[in-house]
Amino acid sequence: GLRDLFGTVGPVEAARIVTDPETGRSRGFGFVDMADEVGAGLAIDRFNDYEWQGQPLSVKLARPE
Repeated sequence: GLRDLFGTVGPVEAARIVTDPETGRSRGFGFVDMADEVGAGLAIDRFNDYEWQGQPLSVKLARPE
């Protein structure tokens, strides 16, 4: 679902929702890797505070570890 949603603004390289290893349930966040900076910027502009599947999205650049 996230890949399809974000794919509307640019090519997506990868998308994953982080799950709890014990229960398999979503931990409430995920990562979408856009193919380029233009797509990443469009995704932030379009989907930050966007409601998806009944939940608001918070979209920002990931910080390096």
